[in-house]
Amino acid sequence: MYESEQHMPQSPWIKINRRKFASLQARIGWNGSGSEQDPYIIDTISGLSSFLKFEKIIDHIIIKNLTISNITLVKCRNIIIQECNIQLLSLNSCQEVVVRENTLQKVQIMYGGNNVVTKNKIPRNSLFHAQEHSMEKLVERIFLFIIAFLVFGTFFLYTNPTFLEDTPWVIYIFIGLGCLLIFLYIQMVFKRLRSRKLPSDRFEENFITEERDMLRQYFKDRP
Repeated sequence: MYESEQHMPQSPWIKINRRKFASLQARIGWNGSGSEQDPYIIDTISGLSSFLKFEKIIDHIIIKNLTISNITLVKCRNIIIQECNIQLLSLNSCQEVVVRENTLQKVQIMYGGNNVVTKNKIPRNSLFHAQEHSMEKLVERIFLFIIAFLVFGTFFLYTNPTFLEDTPWVIYIFIGLGCLLIFLYIQMVFKRLRSRKLPSDRFEENFITEERDMLRQYFKDRP
């Protein structure tokens, strides 16, 4: 039976790193030791938000039988997500994550590699964008657009000093933001290059549905 969200508090994101995970395990009573032979079993999130973000978790974990709005994994590995209803699943810079036999409204995958998405119910468009790493490409394009705008704005202000007579500090904001975004964009490029060295993500035997609002309606109709 899926874990009910009926009595969950409407709280913000719960960020779970290794230290936070240990305290939650003791409090909630998740079974397991985190080894490959005895993984942690997360089959209840009683008292937690339905927006969970796992960061830099490398212990072996199985997340199963949950109905939840959002699960985000950042720099995680050795995690299995199975038999869950998830409105949005996001993998960022993850490796060796297995997503199987779930009902998924939307999946986003950025960077990382060697993940497996198999035997899930998932809308066609969502599966396509996950396979193509569309979110990764979209974020990089947005960064490039903003950088180009700041470069053009800086050049325009530099060549038209009359616009800076009352606010000369504006050009320094443009330069500072431009340098920051260029630095972050270079980081993303290196992250993408590192990801390309990993085995590609595998998408196998997923059940395609054209009903994109299936899971959203399910959450809406819940008591």
